[in-house]
This record gives sequence, C-alpha cells and structure tokens, in this order.
Amino acid sequence: MNTTVLAENFTDQQSQGTITILSTSKNGETKTYNYDFCDLVIKDKNGNLITGNFHPNVILDPHSIPAGKTYYYYTPDGDYFDFVADETITAIITFDKKAKITFGYQKQSKSKTKVVTKTTDYLVTSFDIPSDGFYRFYITNHSTSSVSVERGTITSR
Repeated sequence: MNTTVLAENFTDQQSQGTITILSTSKNGETKTYNYDFCDLVIKDKNGNLITGNFHPNVILDPHSIPAGKTYYYYTPDGDYFDFVADETITAIITFDKKAKITFGYQKQSKSKTKVVTKTTDYLVTSFDIPSDGFYRFYITNHSTSSVSVERGTITSR
C-alpha cells in the first residue's frame, strides 16, 4: 500500500490541526486524525527510530547562540512548561558544528540543573522530571565562537 501523508489546516492554537492520510490502495480514501493522538517519529544520527507517544513541547527553529551565552526555551506563550514528576523529556538537537554545550532545565525559582555537557554537533539526551512543577530548558554555549542550532525538538512523554 502506498500512503501519502499531508498536513492540512494546521493552526497556531495548541493541539489543533489535522493530518490527512490518502491511501492509493483504497481509491484515495481520506481519513482525518486528531493531532493530539499522533506519534512523533524521530530518527537519531544513525537513522535508528526513536518512537513513542511524544508531545512536542519545543520545536527549535534555526538560531545562533553566541559564545559564552545561555539561551532559555519556554512555551510559545513565553511561560514555563507544566510537568508532573517522572515525565520523560527527550532532547534531540542538531548544531552546525561541534561545540562545547550544556543542555539542562530549570524549575521555576530554583537553580539550573545540568543534564549533559559535551562537545558535539548532535545531541540526544533523555531524563525524568524530578517533581511536579513549572520548568524551562536551556542551552549554554561554552565555545569561543557562536554555534547555530540547525533544528531540534524537546519532547515529553
């Protein structure tokens, strides 16, 4: 069966949108699925599938992080993310070159928590949220020159 997947009618409202699947073996039968119930399928650097019921909390558009600077990531409304204890967070981030970076999180009104510091051009890391609360994520560039985030996702499940 050949299947073509098209995103249609996507809106900026949270959890709104449709994905239409057209199946050529069923004479173009159209099925509509709610965006909330779709799986996000991600491949690692080697092409291996990382699957699960992910909720895309952050989609990182291309941007540059100057040398020695820390950038924080919030909800589209500029708020902290609301998580419950033991939610698994997975970050997959591609940089334009190898750079020494720190990725972590910060609970509202608390100190930053480092998840990983490494020199890389491709970061894949997972961790569990320690307690209920409001969180933001951060990336610190420890390199002597700016580094660009080419793309990335920070998801929860």
